[in-house]
Amino acid sequence: MAIRNSQLLTHIQELKQLIAEDFCQSQFFQQIDQDLDQIIDDLGSEKLAIHFLSSDRDLANSFHRLLNPNQDLEQKYQFRFHELPNQLLQKQKSVRPAFLVLQPLENEVKQTRYTLSLEGALIGREPECDIYIPDHYTCVSGRHLEVHGYSTNDHGSPDQWQVQNCADCRNGTYINGELLVGKHILESGDRIVLGDRLSSSKSPQLMFECPPISDEISIEANYNPYRRLVNCDILFLVVDSKGESLEAEKILHLVSVNAELKAFLITSIYEPIEVFQVTQQEKFPISLEALNQQLASITEKQNSSTKLQRILSQTILITTEVSQVFSNKKEKLEQEIEKVKAQQLQGHRKSIEDVSLLSKAINEQKIGLLRAIESSVSHAKQDLLDDFLADSILQKIQELVDSLEAQIFKQEGKKYLELRAKGVESNVNDFIVQFCESELLKWVDEEWRKILKEYGNGGLESLVESSNRLLKKVCANSNKDFTVKIKRRLELEGAFQASLRRIPVRIEYQQEPAWIYFFKRIRGSVFQVMGILFLFSFLGVSRPNIIRTINKQISGSLFLSIVVLGIITCLTYNLYKSYQKNRDLEIHKSAEKIRQDLKNYYYRVVKNHFVERIVQRLETQLKEEINSFDESIKAFLDITSRSSVVTNHSQVDTKSYLRDCQDQTKRLEKKLGNLQRIKDKLQRLQSR
Repeated sequence: MAIRNSQLLTHIQELKQLIAEDFCQSQFFQQIDQDLDQIIDDLGSEKLAIHFLSSDRDLANSFHRLLNPNQDLEQKYQFRFHELPNQLLQKQKSVRPAFLVLQPLENEVKQTRYTLSLEGALIGREPECDIYIPDHYTCVSGRHLEVHGYSTNDHGSPDQWQVQNCADCRNGTYINGELLVGKHILESGDRIVLGDRLSSSKSPQLMFECPPISDEISIEANYNPYRRLVNCDILFLVVDSKGESLEAEKILHLVSVNAELKAFLITSIYEPIEVFQVTQQEKFPISLEALNQQLASITEKQNSSTKLQRILSQTILITTEVSQVFSNKKEKLEQEIEKVKAQQLQGHRKSIEDVSLLSKAINEQKIGLLRAIESSVSHAKQDLLDDFLADSILQKIQELVDSLEAQIFKQEGKKYLELRAKGVESNVNDFIVQFCESELLKWVDEEWRKILKEYGNGGLESLVESSNRLLKKVCANSNKDFTVKIKRRLELEGAFQASLRRIPVRIEYQQEPAWIYFFKRIRGSVFQVMGILFLFSFLGVSRPNIIRTINKQISGSLFLSIVVLGIITCLTYNLYKSYQKNRDLEIHKSAEKIRQDLKNYYYRVVKNHFVERIVQRLETQLKEEINSFDESIKAFLDITSRSSVVTNHSQVDTKSYLRDCQDQTKRLEKKLGNLQRIKDKLQRLQSR
C-alpha cells in the first residue's frame, strides 16, 4: 500500500507541474491546484475524511456532537465542515485578461507580452511609458498611443479596451491596415502597427489578445465546486427539515452516481432524529445507533483501501477535467488557425507562395504526428518488454513456463523427465513460440490501430482529414479531390518465420533405488548408535553388557516388544516418506533447470528477434503510408499550382499571429500527451 501511495503522490506532483504554467491565468487551474493540495494532504493522513455539508454551520455542529459524543471517532476520522456554494458561480463575474503582444522581427523569435489593466496604458519610446518600445523603432513617437479600459457591470458583457493616438504622435497608427482616426474599440486579433501601414524594422506590430467571454465561462464551467465537497469517504448532508435546497439536490445527484461514497441525509437533528442513507437507487432511514456502529466498525485495512480508491478516482476525474479544458482550448486554436489560413489563401486566384505555405503547414502537422507516434510506440515497446509489468510479454512467458508440468516416463528401458503443457500434444518449444506469436500479433494490431486513430491526437486518419479540410478550403478552384487510402491491417506475413534453436525439454532421469537410499540412511543411524556405545565403553560400561541387558528387557516383556516393533514401523514409514520427498525434490530441481533455460532463451528470442521484427514492420508500413500521403499531397498541389497565378496580396500581417497560434497548439498537444500518460499510469495503479 505504501508503494502505491508513493506512486500516486509522484503522479499528482507531475500533474501539478503540468498545470503550473496556467496557474496564474485562470481561476479554474487555481481551484484544481487547491484540490490537488487537498488530495496530497488526504494521502498523507491515516484517517478517513468525513464532510459535514450544511447551509447552517450550527446545525452541522449539533449533529456532529450527537454523532460523536465521546470523541472516540476522532482517532479514525478527520472531520471537515463546509457550507453549500449558494450559487457561487452565478454570482462571480468572469475576469477577462487582455494582452498586447509585441511581435518579433523576421530574424527574432521571442515575443514580448504586456498585460493590460482597466487603468489603461501609454505606448511609446519614452522610458516613462507603460509599454516601452525600443529606440530602434524610429517611426514610433515618444508618446504614441493611449489604451483605456472600460469595465461593465453586466456579467454577460465583456470589459472593453479603447485606443487613440497621443497628441504627440507623428506618423499615426494603423489597425488591421486601416489608419486610426479618433477612437477605436479593440477586438481580439486586431493587429496594431505603429508609424506605418506594414510592420518593419522601424514600425513595430502589436497584437491584441483577449479571450471571448464565452471562453472564460466555458473554462470556469468545467470546474464543479460540488465535486470538491463530495471528495470524501463519508458525507453528511444536514438540511433544514422544511425542505432540501437547490444546492442539496445537486449534492445528492453527485452522490447517486458515486458508488464508492457513503452518504447520509439528515433532515432533522431533533427528536425524532431523521437520518437517511443515500444509495444509487434510493434513500432509506437508519438509526443513529446503527450509524455510529458503522463508523466504529471500520478496520485500518478498510480505511487505507477505501481512501486510496477514492483518491485515485478523484485524481483521474481531475485529470479528465484538465484534459477537457486543454482540448477545448486546442480546438478553438485549431479553428482559428484554419480560419486564418483560409483567409490567407482565400480568393479565386491562388499564388504559388500560398501553395508553398499550405504544403509547409501540412508538413509541420505530419512531422508533429510522426514524433508523437515514435515516442508513443517507443513507450509501448518498453512496457511490452518490462518484466516488472503484469501484462508484459516477458511476464506472460514466465507464467507460461512456470505452468508446465514435469512428467516421468519410461522409453526403451530408460527413464526420462520431460516438461509438457497441460492438454497440449505439441512440443513445448512450438507451444511457446505459438504463444509468443499470438501475444505479439495482438500487441502490434493494437499499436497499428492507435497509430491510425489515437496517437498524436487522432493518428493518421486525423492527419488525412484535417489536410483534406484545409485543402478543400484553400484550393476551391481545383476540381480534383484529395484522397489517401490507409491500410487497416498491418502486413506481418513471414515476420515470425525463422529456424529457431530448440531448447531440450527432456533429460534422462536416473532415480536412486529405494534400497540404496534406505541402506545409506540405516548405515548412518548404525554409526550413530555405535558411537553412543563406544562412549559408554569409554566411561567404563561394557558394550556387550548393555546390549544383553536391552535384549533381555525387550524379550522378557511383551509390552516392550510391541513398543520396539512400533518404533521400527514408524521409523520405516518416515524413512519411506523421506525417500519420496527427496525424489520429488530432485525432480523439481531438474525441471527448474529446464524452465530457466527456456525462460532465458525465449526472453532473448522475443527481445532480439520477434519484437524487433514486428516493430520494423510497423515502421516500414508507417513509412509507406506517409510516402503515399506525401505523393497524394504533391500531386494535388501540383494541379493547384498550375491552375493558380501569382498575386500581390500581402499576408505579412497574419504570419506572426498564425505562428503564435501554432506554437500554442503545439504546447497544448504536448500537455495533452503528458496528461494522457499520467491518466494511463493512474488507471493502471487503480486496476492493481
